[in-house]
Amino acid sequence: MKSLVSISFVFCATVAVALLAVGSAAASVGVNCVKPFDLTSKNQDLTNCKMNGVTITGSNLPGDAMQGSNFTGASLNGATIGTDSATLTLRDANLTSASLVGVTIGGDCSLCSATLASATLKGSVIGGAGAFNAANLTGANLKNIQIPTSSFNPAFQFATLDGASLRGASIAGDESFSYASLNGADLTGAAITANDAFTSFSLLPPTTTLVGASLVNATISGSNDFDFADLTGADLTGAIVTGSNDFQGALFGNTICPDGTNSNNDGGTCVGHGIS
Repeated sequence: MKSLVSISFVFCATVAVALLAVGSAAASVGVNCVKPFDLTSKNQDLTNCKMNGVTITGSNLPGDAMQGSNFTGASLNGATIGTDSATLTLRDANLTSASLVGVTIGGDCSLCSATLASATLKGSVIGGAGAFNAANLTGANLKNIQIPTSSFNPAFQFATLDGASLRGASIAGDESFSYASLNGADLTGAAITANDAFTSFSLLPPTTTLVGASLVNATISGSNDFDFADLTGADLTGAIVTGSNDFQGALFGNTICPDGTNSNNDGGTCVGHGIS
């Protein structure tokens, strides 16, 4: 009898744990993750929702579609976010740890002030001006992102990209990262053809900071790209710099210059050591 009671207890306990696990899994999906998706209303809960390939156009003017919504852990791979006629499409949204591989981002300020810490945006194409203005992209994966326009596009102006990976990025939008924080960011092999790409316009804060950043083997061919930027501890080994006036007023300190020497041993500058 005791063994039957024990078996019954174990069985009931196992069922209870299984039901609890199912309930927890269901609870982990946002309450608004219901097809067809509402791609307009603000402040939705879409936690862990699978929304691959959706098009969030921003139907109102200004757009403001899904503003402030929670996409934590959600999947939006291949999505289109914002259009030329929309603005502020996902402003203030929370996309922490979200997957946005291969997204196309148009419209102005589509993800302004959004949180994308540890998000994945590999291979994304950013056309809208100011798409990530003042956004938090700490630790985000932005490998091979493209900013294809050569016109004014401050895509990451005032954004935080500390520890982010932008390896192989192709950046052509002017003032793309002005006043941004890229401390410890990895821009290895990036191709930068924009003007004023990492520039701040004085040494007064805020300034563009690339403290400890890697620009190893990067190609820099715009003009005035790092004016007044803080490159303390940055690594520019093998970087090819062909633009004009790229480092006016830039801060060097223990910076590895393009020729592999240390700015501390070069009179506190990299000028003449791979930088003209």
